[in-house]
Amino acid sequence: MAIRVLIRSVLAAFLIFQSAQAGPETLDSLIQTALKSNASLIAAQSRYQAMRHEAKAAGALPDPAFTISAMDLPRKTLSLTEMEMSGISVGMSQTIPWPGMLAAKSRYSKFTAEAEGAEANSRRNSLVRKIKHFYYEYSYWSFAENVVSDNIKLSEDIITYMETRYGNGGGSLEEVASARVSKSEMIDHRLHFKEQRRAAFYMLKQLVNDTSWADTTLAPFMTVSIDSISQELPDYTRNPEMVGAAARSEAANAKLSLAKSEYWPEFMIGADYLIRKYDTSHVNAGHMLPGEDIWSFHFGFTLPLWFFAKQKKMTTAAKFEIESARADERAVDVELKQSIREAQLMLKSLAERTRHFQMSIIPLSETAYNSAHVAYEVGQIDFQSLLEDQIKVYESKLDHIEIVKEYHQTKAYLDELIGLEYGG
Repeated sequence: MAIRVLIRSVLAAFLIFQSAQAGPETLDSLIQTALKSNASLIAAQSRYQAMRHEAKAAGALPDPAFTISAMDLPRKTLSLTEMEMSGISVGMSQTIPWPGMLAAKSRYSKFTAEAEGAEANSRRNSLVRKIKHFYYEYSYWSFAENVVSDNIKLSEDIITYMETRYGNGGGSLEEVASARVSKSEMIDHRLHFKEQRRAAFYMLKQLVNDTSWADTTLAPFMTVSIDSISQELPDYTRNPEMVGAAARSEAANAKLSLAKSEYWPEFMIGADYLIRKYDTSHVNAGHMLPGEDIWSFHFGFTLPLWFFAKQKKMTTAAKFEIESARADERAVDVELKQSIREAQLMLKSLAERTRHFQMSIIPLSETAYNSAHVAYEVGQIDFQSLLEDQIKVYESKLDHIEIVKEYHQTKAYLDELIGLEYGG
């Protein structure tokens, strides 16, 4: 009877994964650290900020040109005072694009930056999902390691009980050997679980990009509270892939407008001021006034004569880009819908399996083990049958934890699909 009480107390302790171990590092702290230190995410965010500033400058007028030159100097002396038109000329000119060209450039740069921003958000959400995935992986192996450790303690107590019974002539050496083999197998399981836990830990360490924390400071946690998941299609317009595809479509439209504006000329206006230093001793009758400064104004425009080789090709290319961007947007939409529905069905199945384990499989396996133990004490079954029932309870606990892990990992994947940002 005493060993039965011991077995029941140890089996009840198998559900330890409902509470976290003490430790400073939790899932939230891992994610917050990663969002600040992950190199890939920082690179994407920096590119987005760079393109945002470039977009703000894209619609500005071209810089004006300033010129300064020496005009009409004699070939032999290069003097500023010998010739009537000699002097220093200072000028300023400005290029003015065809109306609408700068606006098209601005729109193109803006939507290109938005597409880059969507890529940065996609990396951010993907990083959060990966951290959640490996955190729950780490938690699973941690709790599995605890489960098997408790089972090893149970096996040790059973071995002690069997050895005492054998010494009193109530058991067999074969039963003692079987109990020892079972314990050895459990020890092998624990070594495997520990190795898997370390592998998940190092993946987390790589994602977080922080070497300051150790395995012993990470607190595993998985709640067995399974929320019901609606099977209605959620709003996924926030998904960065959708946002990026829409931005690329808008950028392609702006690029077409920009290509069409190339059919029209650019204008150039300017003014020059000539500072003369004419020597009055050289003034002759009928010549211009000595030393008088001169203003000059000019206006010009480009001639897009090679439109058939340049503008036409650019316009055709832009139209194909629009077609490609729209097709990509449709493809992303279809793929997202399919992936979301698959994730919802998976969550529904995992939730049902979790409830089945909690309400049926685990209680029944425990009842079967307790019955087998009573039957073994009165000699109705052999030790091998009792051992098999013990293993069934052990395996059902591990299977239950694994299903809960898969539920949380799939939920993190669904959050990424619908574009749910961490903390949002």
